[in-house]
Amino acid sequence: DHPGSVLPFCLTGVAGGVRELDPLPLLVTLGERAAAGEAVESLAASFHDTIVHATAELVRHAVDETGCRIVALGGGCFQNARLLSGLRRRLESMECIVLVPRLLSPNDGAISYGQAAVAVARMAAAPSRAVGADETAEPRFTRHESPFAVAGPPAPDASHGG
Repeated sequence: DHPGSVLPFCLTGVAGGVRELDPLPLLVTLGERAAAGEAVESLAASFHDTIVHATAELVRHAVDETGCRIVALGGGCFQNARLLSGLRRRLESMECIVLVPRLLSPNDGAISYGQAAVAVARMAAAPSRAVGADETAEPRFTRHESPFAVAGPPAPDASHGG
């Protein structure tokens, strides 16, 4: 683990009060330091530490504007231990509650799981509208059930002689 330093970065405001990181100052500084012969390991550490610092500043602005201190970290970048641990420490020092995936990967591979979870929640909230369903039909799933839960082998289907 190489020591890094926070390099220059710029947060810009865009429409609607949203802020974003302008990477140009950071990239220019990295290029200058690389041209001057600084070790790649040091440059990488400084890049990561700067991204942590900039992201924490973006969160600080959001907390100031909304009052919400619950922050969910997701995306493939959080498979990087330096980014995850560094940002988590900074956010916790800001008294934020940090949520990170524990059972699934934080990257795009979990998107389909999230889409399935949303579909299940929607099915649980609305009665079935399948062809032939009447208006009094009960929802197929409750909040406490999931069509993806494994509860053992399927029951024999009487209509097929099983």
